[in-house]
Amino acid sequence: MAELKINGRLIVDNFYKKFEAIYPYLNPALFYPKEIGGGEVDTSSTLANARGRSLRQDINGYTSTGQAEINVIGEMKIKDFQTEFENLFKVKCAINCRMPNKKFFGLGKTEFKWAAVVNTEFGKLNLHEANAALENHGAQKVTEVRTKGNNLGDKFL
Repeated sequence: MAELKINGRLIVDNFYKKFEAIYPYLNPALFYPKEIGGGEVDTSSTLANARGRSLRQDINGYTSTGQAEINVIGEMKIKDFQTEFENLFKVKCAINCRMPNKKFFGLGKTEFKWAAVVNTEFGKLNLHEANAALENHGAQKVTEVRTKGNNLGDKFL
C-alpha cells in the first residue's frame, strides 16, 4: 500500500495531486483559520508558507516547521489525519467526496454533490476503507473534476 510523506516543503497543489493519486475518491481541501479571514490556501504556496500565514508570522515572528512531517498511510482514520494535519501545519484540512445525488426511481442523469466525508456514513472509516467504500457506493472520482489548479486556490470546475 502506498504511503505519502507530507512536510512543509511540499507545494499545496502537489499535495492535492499526490493525495488524489493514492485516494482518487477523496479530496483534501486546505483552509486558513477564520481568525485571519479564512479562505482556501493558495495552491502555489508551500505548506510551510501557509502555516506561516496562519500563525501571522509577519506580526508574531518566524517559527519553523523543522523536520515535522506526516506519514499518511491507508490505515489512518480520516478524522485523525485531519486533526494531525491541522496541529502540524495550522491550516484546516477538510476531506471531501463527490456523492451521487439519487434521482427519483433512478430516472435522469446522475448528479454529484460535494460532501465532507466526516459528515457521511464513511466518516468513521480509515482512508483506504473510505476510498474503497465510496467507489462501491458510486461516488465520482475527484480526479475527473479537478482542473490544473491556479493561484487563486480554485481547483474545481
